Amino acid sequence: MRPRGCWQWRVTSSWSPTASRRARGRQVEVAAYALANGRLAFRAELPAVAQRLVVTDAGIAVMGRKYAVVHDRFGPRVLTVDGVTFDIRGGKDGWFVLRPYELEAFDRAGKSRWQVQRPFDVRTAAALEILPDGGVLTWKRDLNVDKGVGFVCRSPVDGSTRWRSDVASPGKFESPYRLGRVEVRATARGIYLLSLTSTGSVVAELSPKTGEQKKLVDLRPKPKRRVRRRLPAKGR
Repeated sequence: MRPRGCWQWRVTSSWSPTASRRARGRQVEVAAYALANGRLAFRAELPAVAQRLVVTDAGIAVMGRKYAVVHDRFGPRVLTVDGVTFDIRGGKDGWFVLRPYELEAFDRAGKSRWQVQRPFDVRTAAALEILPDGGVLTWKRDLNVDKGVGFVCRSPVDGSTRWRSDVASPGKFESPYRLGRVEVRATARGIYLLSLTSTGSVVAELSPKTGEQKKLVDLRPKPKRRVRRRLPAKGR
């Protein structure tokens, strides 16, 4: 019997040389350890190098360049997604996978629950956030021109749309073709959009229930006013 709390993981991803060079000279794996006693919970081989790990109470998701796999908290693989994956998140009842042309929900056993087609293209940076009430928040921005950030909140049960919101770029550059870094964090109090620019940071706060923009905080330093000194008149 496994000890209580064994789903609290310390996860590592590494690769080691294999005996056969035909296997391209390396083997990539993920290992999970119980925080209670440090024992190895499981070790699993991965298709390729891991770029991101997502750890939840339900298990562990691993994202690579063109793949994503999910292992439950006892080790068996329950889900494999081939191709480019923008983001993957774990919710109360399963997993949510965001791909270039669709958002799909899976239960903990890896069975598809619902699927929603979305109008984002591969030139768009998109990501997922799970709200405290279980809502599935997708947000996107164009990678070519600064058009702001678009949000869509969906129900975790059937994928129906709760609300939509478009936020104009809070930290706009002098040119719309110079893109800054954007981060989104969701809490019980609000959804926070952080725009990092070359001149500073700007934070926009949205309501998690309606998507309405509540506050905008500009943290960029204000330019100093130049004082023009009058030159003395000639002959004085």
